[in-house]
Amino acid sequence: MRKLPYAVVTTGFVLLFISLIGNNSFGDSHVQGIKVTCTSSRFEIGAHNSATVSNASVVKIGNSETIYYGYKNHNVACHFGNHIARAKLATLKPQEKGQCGAYPGSLANLWLDGKIVIHGFFNNDCYESLSIASFEDKKGIGIVFKICGHTGDNPEYKDDCFLFQNEDFKSLSRPLPDFPISEFRKKWTPQKKE
Repeated sequence: MRKLPYAVVTTGFVLLFISLIGNNSFGDSHVQGIKVTCTSSRFEIGAHNSATVSNASVVKIGNSETIYYGYKNHNVACHFGNHIARAKLATLKPQEKGQCGAYPGSLANLWLDGKIVIHGFFNNDCYESLSIASFEDKKGIGIVFKICGHTGDNPEYKDDCFLFQNEDFKSLSRPLPDFPISEFRKKWTPQKKE
C-alpha cells in the first residue's frame, strides 16, 4: 500500500475544513438581525450584523436595546413620549451562496400610533435597503422622523439619511414607497449618517 505525502494529506484536511466552514456547518459566521432601541423619548430600529451570536433569537442589551435574530416574526412595541410605535420584524433565511442569497437582510413593518409608516427591506446587500428608521418626540417640535439607507445604484452601499420634523413628517404619504431612499433623493438633500 502506497502512503500519501504529508503535504497532500494536510492540504486535503485544510480544504475539507474550509469547505465545512463555507457551508456554515459550524454555525453562521455572519448573522443578520435588527436592533431595537426604546427609550422614554425615542424608538429606533436598525440593521445589525454579528460575527458571533448565540442560539438565542432575542438578545437584550441593557434596559433600552434588544437585538432580534432568527427566521421568525418578532412583534415589538414601544411607548415613547405620548406615542406608541409597533414593529413586526423578520430576518430572512439565507438561501444560497453569494452576496444576495447569503445576506438577504430583514423585512420590517413599522407603525406609529396605529398607522403604518414603513414596510420594507433592512440590511439587504443587493437591493435598495434601509439601515435605520427612528422616531423621536422632541419638546417644542413634535415627532422627528429619521430614515437612512442605500440605493441599488450605489456600488459602495453608502447610506443616505433624511430627517423629517413634525409637519414634514405629517405630509409624507404612508406607507412610505417601497424604495423610499430613491424617492427622497428626488426631492430632498440627504444628510450625513451620524
